[in-house]
Amino acid sequence: MFAAKDQVTVQNGVQQSRQKRQFAPWWQRQQFPQRQPPQPQQQFPQQFVQPQPQPSVSSQQCVTLDETVGRDNGPDNALWYFREDIQLNAHHFVWHLIFPTSSGQPISRRGELFYMVHHDLLARYSTERLANGLTPVEPAPLFLDWNSVLAEGYNPHLTDAISSQFWAPRPANVQLNANTLNRDVGTRLQNLATYRQRIVDLLTTGSVNVNGRFVPLSNADNINILGDMFEASVFSINPTYYGQPGLHNDGHFVIASILGNFPAGSLGVMAHSATAMRDMIFYRIHKGVDNLFSAYKNTFLPPYVLSTGDYPLIFDGVRINSVAVQSAAAQSSPNRLGTFWNRRQFNLQGGLDFNPNNVNGAPTISVCAKHLDHEEFTYQIQVDNNRNRVTNGFVRIFMAPRYKSLASQERYTFNEQRGLFFTMDSFIQPLQPGANMITRRSIDSTLTVPWQSSVQQLRQDVINGRTGAVNCECGFPHHLLLPKGTEEGMAFDLFVMITNADTDFVQGTSQSQFGQCIPSHIHCGILGQPYPDAKPLGYPFDRRPFITQVQTQDANGNPVVTNIPPSNLESYVAAVPNMGTSQVIITHRNIQIVQ
Repeated sequence: MFAAKDQVTVQNGVQQSRQKRQFAPWWQRQQFPQRQPPQPQQQFPQQFVQPQPQPSVSSQQCVTLDETVGRDNGPDNALWYFREDIQLNAHHFVWHLIFPTSSGQPISRRGELFYMVHHDLLARYSTERLANGLTPVEPAPLFLDWNSVLAEGYNPHLTDAISSQFWAPRPANVQLNANTLNRDVGTRLQNLATYRQRIVDLLTTGSVNVNGRFVPLSNADNINILGDMFEASVFSINPTYYGQPGLHNDGHFVIASILGNFPAGSLGVMAHSATAMRDMIFYRIHKGVDNLFSAYKNTFLPPYVLSTGDYPLIFDGVRINSVAVQSAAAQSSPNRLGTFWNRRQFNLQGGLDFNPNNVNGAPTISVCAKHLDHEEFTYQIQVDNNRNRVTNGFVRIFMAPRYKSLASQERYTFNEQRGLFFTMDSFIQPLQPGANMITRRSIDSTLTVPWQSSVQQLRQDVINGRTGAVNCECGFPHHLLLPKGTEEGMAFDLFVMITNADTDFVQGTSQSQFGQCIPSHIHCGILGQPYPDAKPLGYPFDRRPFITQVQTQDANGNPVVTNIPPSNLESYVAAVPNMGTSQVIITHRNIQIVQ
């Protein structure tokens, strides 16, 4: 809990602790292996839904969530469907519960997962900005200093019903100084500059200070040291030197505390993992952190090369001949996908501030949420297996925007585009000798989870003894699997790579304590098991690309060897037979379907 200076701030902190205590047994200790976990947006709706007048006992009410809620947030309100999506914010909250800053034992690859998950979110956010014509496409990195000016303002239109305090809005163009920060927060801000410089020094010298002993960063696993440094945990290296609770955490708190917690005791949404993703400045803070991760990988880790090194790109004997997608919509053409607006109604009864005791006849509170959705589709991947035996392939699927802006046809260079690839799916696929056609449904993505059941349905399932296959409920929202695209059609590059599952798939050491839980492992891992992918997270786009040596002549006819990186995605894929790519058009229909 953050240091509290007044009674209302204490109430805010107590509420957050209570929420974490309620959810932690499900997510961290897995005490209920055959039961669906509770959903944060239904147990604590005040973190996700704007306040409404308390209805009478006999009334029914549907709280509307759409683009009209944040009309005062300027051009960035065009991204309301991403930043303020209920399930996306719940996913971020649950992820931080599964990978907490305090736990009884170290969590394998926690620091690396912190990097990969937030990098994925940044890539999607950048893509949505591009689809809505906003600039810059990538959020500008933000490092907080004394007198820094926060150009973006944000009003979340949320209230905390337990403490009766609004989540504080932040006006535009706020300067960080003694007039806008209280003394304690001002001290934190000044300490941030010191901690950041020590991390920059670390990335310059290539070694980390472990209690006076310097350890080199050249080992790829040391990304976990950095991740646990940016979001400090009880297992962080030398937290008194590099910062506790960490560069990332203190950045969140300083921004949340602007204007001296005005009104008294209120914090901004950046203070809580259930609300922080709503604020556009969240992405600038994380872009700054992501740049530090990238500096580490670009400086101290070698590029992935074709056939040598720890993680060679080529999977001998496997060749991808073609990659395509086919929409399930009637009369759709190959490689053309569609998005649209959907509307779902779900019940919030059971939320602490609406009906904490589940009283019969209590007013029904529902949310009518407008959200982005997409037509389901199927991947079609033609593969040759020339290894003369059945081979298990580890299929990895990514997507990224193809052009730098909607108004031009200027392509990204490969090095520019690789930071914009976001994960779509990964799975194990047996490959028979000879020709194979892999078909994979989008609904089966190991990245996503579907819309969750209501609290009432979960209670009824328990009463009726139903314990069928349940979902872990940690995962990226399935309705956001595809970017919005544009009404004219937006071009994307779909990328597929197949690696050797016999070496890359990490088999669990014991049966998962979550029994029949169906995990979406890409962001969340598998509870109670090692992360199932042995490759560095983000592979193959997380490091510099290989270079090709080309021999030419200078003006005097002398031989000259030039190192040339791939110019674009096609030249990168052409060098690796087990990679494939195709251009996909995503068209947004600006219509709403009610479910």
